[in-house]
Amino acid sequence: MPETATVSKGDVTIRLTSTGEQATTSSKLLPLTSPVFEAMLCPNFAEGAQLEKTGTIEITLDDHPEALIVLKVIHHRSDDITYFTG
Repeated sequence: MPETATVSKGDVTIRLTSTGEQATTSSKLLPLTSPVFEAMLCPNFAEGAQLEKTGTIEITLDDHPEALIVLKVIHHRSDDITYFTG
């Protein structure tokens, strides 16, 4: 399965169902980048409760390939981004 934007000691895996691509990231970093992730990873939500209980979590996105682009930028991997012109 293709993987991108992986960080060592990551505890959150984000997977795209459409392509199978995945990225492993940190639950400490995601809430700083998005109020949605901030809410999702707090113990009041199922994802945050699972993270607290097991120490890891997988989030599946149906068809949002731009999410992986955002993760690449957050992890300073912009050289891995394919740019289209014209």
